[in-house]
Amino acid sequence: MFALLMDVPRWPEWLPGLSEVRAGPLERSFEVWFDGRRFEMFAGEHVPYTRLGWSGVGAGVHLYQAWLLSPVAGEPTW
Repeated sequence: MFALLMDVPRWPEWLPGLSEVRAGPLERSFEVWFDGRRFEMFAGEHVPYTRLGWSGVGAGVHLYQAWLLSPVAGEPTW
């Protein structure tokens, strides 16, 4: 799961409403187009295989999303 979340350019393949992703001007920043609206995003949390979080602004909205991942018995950690 962590590898899927880290592969930002491929998000449009599995995230409904997301049409485009571009690298941003700063390291760990990117732009996304969601339902035709542009959002500037910045990855602020990054603990490999455990936690990932980003904040964003666009279309009059400020947002924050975080993922806390826990291992599952018998599943790979990558």
